[in-house]
Amino acid sequence: FVATSVVAGVLVAGLFMPAVGATGSVARSSVDFFDSLPVELEPRPLAQQSRILWADGSSMATFYDQNRIVVPLSSVAPVMRQAVIAIEDERFYEHGGVDVQGISRAFVNNFSGGDTQGASTLTQQWVKNVLADKALQEGGREAYLEVVDDDYGRKVREAKLAIAAEKRLTKDQILENYLNI
Repeated sequence: FVATSVVAGVLVAGLFMPAVGATGSVARSSVDFFDSLPVELEPRPLAQQSRILWADGSSMATFYDQNRIVVPLSSVAPVMRQAVIAIEDERFYEHGGVDVQGISRAFVNNFSGGDTQGASTLTQQWVKNVLADKALQEGGREAYLEVVDDDYGRKVREAKLAIAAEKRLTKDQILENYLNI
């Protein structure tokens, strides 16, 4: 009985070895992939409107590719700030760039057949917008579409950049940047 048990144990262990090895390989390659992602996000200056002025300083004409005027967060109404946070990321001031609770909620909901839900934090959305703006300005529509392509690799990249941004910027700086882009 003991010999049979030992042989059966060895056989069962042998059957599970490929699965254990594959799991270890996937984990190792996932860590390597995450480590290879960029750590710093370098936003470009945002496109704003240009003005041609008369000699007396009054505005003659305004032209723009994007009609944007960058404003400080102090110029944004508190109710607007609260509304954006309430709609986009209610735990914005509680997480470090990635909301594990939100990811878990979306994962369970999406795989249980409910409506598709997102789990990107406000910081991750800002990162995506910065990358999309940079791609559009530097590489055109094709580069933009590649940056906003809906895949998990992009999400992981945005998560890593969001974590790095949260270490470098204050929450209010991130919110200001998000509202302006």
